[in-house]
Amino acid sequence: MRFSWVPLRLNGYIIGILCGICLVSCGPPSITTQDLPVTKQKQKIALLSKKLSMAKKEQKNLAVQVEQLSNEMHAAQIALIRGQIDAYEESLRNNSSKRSSQNKADLFREERETLYRMMQQGTSSFEAQIVLDRILQLMDCVGNH
Repeated sequence: MRFSWVPLRLNGYIIGILCGICLVSCGPPSITTQDLPVTKQKQKIALLSKKLSMAKKEQKNLAVQVEQLSNEMHAAQIALIRGQIDAYEESLRNNSSKRSSQNKADLFREERETLYRMMQQGTSSFEAQIVLDRILQLMDCVGNH
């Protein structure tokens, strides 16, 4: 029978790894807040409380900023859609043959979806409803001519 060093080497690696794990886990104990003196614990609690209140204040500020940006974005989208409607109405006045060539269902499809999402979210819902009504009237006008 022939003797092989390979299993001994592998056993050596495994033993080395196990010893390393043992040494790491048996290292110096970590300091927890329970190990600190009472005054240090109170100081730590006060510091964490202050950090928490600052984080909550920052969170409120960010929420207000998000709301403002959302309102500005919706107002800009509504203004853009109104401009597109105005331009389309102007082109209809100048070229009446465009009325029959336009598919009524595809007229301002993306804009209608955007306005519907705004109304569902509750932001700028009144303005969105007015613009959507205008689109629907325009669709009715295009369909009747």
